[in-house]
Amino acid sequence: MTRLLASGLAAAALLAAGYAGLAQAQSSPANVAAADVQAGSYKLETSHARVQFAVSHFGFSTWWGDFTGATGTLKLEPKNVAAGTVEVAIPAANVTTTNAKLDS
Repeated sequence: MTRLLASGLAAAALLAAGYAGLAQAQSSPANVAAADVQAGSYKLETSHARVQFAVSHFGFSTWWGDFTGATGTLKLEPKNVAAGTVEVAIPAANVTTTNAKLDS
């Protein structure tokens, strides 16, 4: 479960970073120098976020699930990349699968 949660957190962090980059890219040219990226705090939109996981069932099938309600922020400082932060919260109680027994 720890490995699964770590994978989910990593995916959520990438999602948050990707969303922030997408928001910036919509109003900028595709090739922007890192120093030209606008600094700021970007909020993950919960309604557009999806944290998924997959578990192999003895190699015969794969169980998929979602964690809904993820929240997060990306604080971007292009001139000092090391000072930037990503914070993501994934409510484990909000796990859903395609199996009613697992979801209860």
